[in-house]
Amino acid sequence: MKIRQYKQGVVTVLEPEEPILDAGVAAMERVLDECIEAGDQKIVVDMGKVAFVESAGLETLVTRAARLTERGGALKIANPSEICREVLRVTRLGRVLEVYESTGEARKSFL
Repeated sequence: MKIRQYKQGVVTVLEPEEPILDAGVAAMERVLDECIEAGDQKIVVDMGKVAFVESAGLETLVTRAARLTERGGALKIANPSEICREVLRVTRLGRVLEVYESTGEARKSFL
């Protein structure tokens, strides 16, 4: 799975380019872990190109968000597809993960 990664100021933005399934879950875990270990405190995952995320992918997002919170940081979700938004709603993870309409809104929420 290809995950585009870039910095906008102090915010790290990750853009997975396909659904977070199977091997994509491991790739997302690896990239998030690398960011956290590098000291990144503010991470936005732009889900604009993610048509679907499976339960293991959701677990990855929640556990890494918790790890960041413990370290004084945060992980936020931006631009989820309708299906991803519905999955977050049904699983009630929208209450655990902060979800924003755009990457810009998510970045601004760190200010």
